[in-house]
Order: sequence, then structure tokens, then C-alpha cells
Amino acid sequence: LAHVRLAALHKGSADELRQVMAALHANGLRGLILDMRWCPGGFLDEAVDAARVFLSEGAIATVRARGKEDMAYRSDGQNAFTDFPIIVLVNGETSGGAELIAAALQDRGRAVVAGQRTLGKGSVQTQIALGVPGAALKLTNGVFLRPSGKEIQRKPGAGVGDDWGVRPDNDLEFRLSPDLARSLKEEWQRQTLRPGASMERLPLDDPDADPQRQAAVEALRDRVQSKTR
Repeated sequence: LAHVRLAALHKGSADELRQVMAALHANGLRGLILDMRWCPGGFLDEAVDAARVFLSEGAIATVRARGKEDMAYRSDGQNAFTDFPIIVLVNGETSGGAELIAAALQDRGRAVVAGQRTLGKGSVQTQIALGVPGAALKLTNGVFLRPSGKEIQRKPGAGVGDDWGVRPDNDLEFRLSPDLARSLKEEWQRQTLRPGASMERLPLDDPDADPQRQAAVEALRDRVQSKTR
């Protein structure tokens, strides 16, 4: 079983994810936790390509922009990893493109979603250069829809009972207190910054330090065992 964190969707993130998955698959991968907690999203094309890593065909998302025809994004059916269970782990700071990935895998039945409901940021932004080094303007000009046709964007005034964001599947909602969530975010940042050659032990080297991840591991183990029976 593997735990892969996708912390952001920068240029090249999807290619890096595919390389990691190829290496894991070659070593006999039987189940995956795709951890996108605290992922702020990023580039739309990287989110779509990351979803394609796990989807062999069919719809991924539709972008609805002002004054334009809807743009549908689909998987190209090439080199997707489809033969093992996936649990996508999200929380209230999972945003934008990360929500697109989670929604696509959930709607297509490729993965189940665990953790906590996502932020609900389904807007699509275009970056406009201002002619000043290091400065640009982001213009929101549309929203993306999940394969089911539902919006992810949380509209002004929307309440807890309204339909926005990505919800965990039945029995896979694992809530954390605000203090523990804040502490885990800080510890994952430390974990990410630790040099690969370092022998320093950090709190998250203890699996019990992240109860949300451990709950996802147990749920994944159950699915892997069910598949092999």
C-alpha cells in the first residue's frame, strides 16, 4: 500500500505523479492513498492530466465560461493506472484543481473519498501579464463542473446542507478538531521540507500521529482484502 501526497498543482506536477505511480506499480502496488489535504489547487491542465493518470477513458470535467461554449475534458485512454483501489484523502483546505481530481475519481467510481468536505472553489482563472516582472492579474472567467454535471463552487450564502465541494463517501468522513488540523498541517510542512538523506525523526513518522490518514489506511486495507478474496 502506498501513500502519495499531492501538495500543489504546479507545471509538471502531473508528469511527476505519473512517474511516481509507474515506479510504485512496477513494485507491486496493491492500493493507494492519494493525499490532497491542504492542496490549494493550481493549473487546470495539471489537474486534468493528474486525473488522467487514474482514468482510462470518459469525462473528467467541464469548464463553463462566460460567453463561450462549454469545454469538456476527457481521459485519453492511454497509460492509466486502473487495477488497484484508491482512497482520496481531502479536507476543508483542499481546493480548486485538487477538488476537480477528487470529484472526477469519485464520480467515475475509480476511487472513494475520505476525510472532510472540501473548500468548494470551482472557479477557473486566467492569468494576465501586467508587463511588470513578477506581477500578474488573475481573472475569474468561469467554473468547472464535475462529471456528474454538478458544480463544486460554493455560492454566496450557501449553507452546510447545500450541494458544493466534494463530500467524503458514506462512512469515510473523519473529522478533526481545529487544533489538531492546524498541528497536522504544520507537521506535514516539516515533513515535506526534511531532506531525503536526513535521519531526523519527526512526529509524523509515527503513524498514530495522523489519525485521519490511519483511518484511511484501514479503509484501504479492507478494500484490498475484499478485492483479493
